[in-house]
Amino acid sequence: MILSFTLLCLDPVYGAWELDAKKNTMIVDIDSDEKATVNVKCRSRDHQTVCWRKKKRALGCNMELNLKVKEQVDGGNFTCHSDNGLILDYKLILLHMQNVPQHKRIFSKSGEIVKCSVKSYSGNFSCSWNSTDDNNIEYIFKAYRSENNSIYCDEPTKNKNQYTVECRDTQTCIYEEEDQSITVVLHAIQLHRYENYTMSFMLREITKPDPPQELDINSTKDNKHILIHWKYPKTWCNLHSFFPLIFNVQITKDKRTTEADKNIKSFCVQARDKFFNSTWSEWSCYK
Repeated sequence: MILSFTLLCLDPVYGAWELDAKKNTMIVDIDSDEKATVNVKCRSRDHQTVCWRKKKRALGCNMELNLKVKEQVDGGNFTCHSDNGLILDYKLILLHMQNVPQHKRIFSKSGEIVKCSVKSYSGNFSCSWNSTDDNNIEYIFKAYRSENNSIYCDEPTKNKNQYTVECRDTQTCIYEEEDQSITVVLHAIQLHRYENYTMSFMLREITKPDPPQELDINSTKDNKHILIHWKYPKTWCNLHSFFPLIFNVQITKDKRTTEADKNIKSFCVQARDKFFNSTWSEWSCYK
């Protein structure tokens, strides 16, 4: 069996780079009024002559295609064809506009764009971000601890104007503290434009436990004292000695009794990592 081999190769230029998150995609950084020059090569062992097209527009026949890129209309999908019209390969060129007013960017809001949280140190965490009503934005979400330790993430799901993605770091050890941060990258593509947002964190920095569970109130045998009880949330590590929680308790007393006899009517409790000042859980209440 004879296999044909085709490859689109781009000469390295300043401000132009391959986007690993999307096949056959190149990002061109535009940070001045001058056009960037991009040289695209179409190589094929079986074809000596190729012709270039962008959609139905012919761009000439040559092994190399020189592009001048500045505006959004200059990007897009470029294909090289054999002399009989067969598509040999393609390259999607996107523009990363550096000097764009904030309100015209894909990520139009300033500050923190992606918010991540984790319920325990199991390695499972979720991230979310808000989007506009524009459905022409493609989001690609990636996470990793290092170049050789990528983290698996599901495809983003949309609920109204919010996207959510669930990730699982299988290398997380629940018996020891982290020594390397997690980096997440959100890629956004809108027509021929490209932007990204990057943030890094330790799991302990984004921890927000589920509320405590199985709340209860009991009296001692002599009825002189009231005991309140609760348990760790089921989603937290069972090995509490490694990652214990601390609790914040609010008690409501029965106002109908005398001051000396006030009994506990209800109470609420929330939890937080004992050793790191992360986020308190939501309240869980017994009434």
